[in-house]
Amino acid sequence: MAKTPIWIRNVRIDPPIVLAPMEGVTDLTFRRLVRSIGGTGLTCTEFIPSSGLKRGSGKAWEMARFDPDEFPVSIQIYGRDPEQMAEGARIVQDMGATICDINMGCPSKKVCAHSGGSSLMKDLKLATEIIRSARGALTIPLTVKMRSGFDASQRNAPELARICESEGVDGLAIHWRTREDGYAGERCVDKIAEAVDAVSIPVFGNGDIIDLESARAMLEDTGCAGVMVGRGAMRDPWLPLQISRWL
Repeated sequence: MAKTPIWIRNVRIDPPIVLAPMEGVTDLTFRRLVRSIGGTGLTCTEFIPSSGLKRGSGKAWEMARFDPDEFPVSIQIYGRDPEQMAEGARIVQDMGATICDINMGCPSKKVCAHSGGSSLMKDLKLATEIIRSARGALTIPLTVKMRSGFDASQRNAPELARICESEGVDGLAIHWRTREDGYAGERCVDKIAEAVDAVSIPVFGNGDIIDLESARAMLEDTGCAGVMVGRGAMRDPWLPLQISRWL
C-alpha cells in the first residue's frame, strides 16, 4: 500500500497521486482547479506534439504553459521521430518542466496513424530509439506513459517497462487497457502487476480510478507505487484529495 512519498529520481511525489494527462482537459485552467483543491503530488499537461514545439507553434507552446508555483509538473510530448522527440524534450526542459513524459499510450486514431502514442507498443525498436534520444537530451527525469499493450495479442507492457528502465527512464504510468480497448474493455491489471515486478523504478497504475474503492483495488492488486487519476478527476475534482486523505 502506497503511504509514503514516491521519488522519481530526485523529484518527490507526495502524495503518490498523479493527475493524468488528458487531451483537451488538463489545460492550465483545469490543473489550477485540481491543485487548488489539493491531493495531487504531480500534475501533467495534455500531450503535445514534439513537432509543434520544434517549429515554434503557438498552440503547442500554449499547451505547455504552467504556473510558476506548479511544482512538480510534467510536460508530456509525443511523436515518432527520435531526433524530433529529443528536440522536444530539450525545449520542455528549457521551459522549466520538472519532468518530461513520453506518450506511448494515447489510443487516438490520428496519433496512432502517425506512429505515435500507443502504436509505439507495436514497434519496440522505434520506441527504444525515441526513449534513448530523449534521455540523451535531458538532465531532468524522464517518464513514459503506456497501455498494457496495443491489442489483446500484444499485451507487452512488462517488456516495454524493462526497456524503459534499461534506457534510463525514471518512472512509468501504465493503463490496464490496450489501445484496441479504447475506453471500454474488462478490467485486467495483470500487466501492471507484472511490470511492477519487472522493474525497480516507480510504476503508477492508471485506468478507471473513479473512487476510493477503485484506488485501493489498483494499489492492492498490482503493488504499484501510486495511482494516476484521469477521467475520475473530471467527474469529481475532489477525488485526488479524498484518496490522499485515505492514504
